[in-house]
Amino acid sequence: MDLRLYYHNLRKAEEEIADEFVVLMSHATPDGGKSGQTTEVPRHLAAQAIVEGRGRLATQEEAAAFYKSAADARRNAEQATLATKVQVNLISESDLQSLRSPKNEKQ
Repeated sequence: MDLRLYYHNLRKAEEEIADEFVVLMSHATPDGGKSGQTTEVPRHLAAQAIVEGRGRLATQEEAAAFYKSAADARRNAEQATLATKVQVNLISESDLQSLRSPKNEKQ
């Protein structure tokens, strides 16, 4: 492997990537990498994966779907966390009596 050519290609690929973080779509690799997996990576890792043939930049539609999926997963995790919390309200004896009063039972 010609290291000069490798690092030249790596620098060139990194310069072509405009954003600091990008969504990368993986390719199948002989060591067990799965094709079609999306992940958000920094520019230098994306360039390395592209040069090594392990992935490609995701299209705008693929990136939008990835971000939507991540937002949905985050929202579901937050809801699951909130569902496990117990909420307790402390009320005074006078408030309890006012809640039990016959005036409130007629309504």
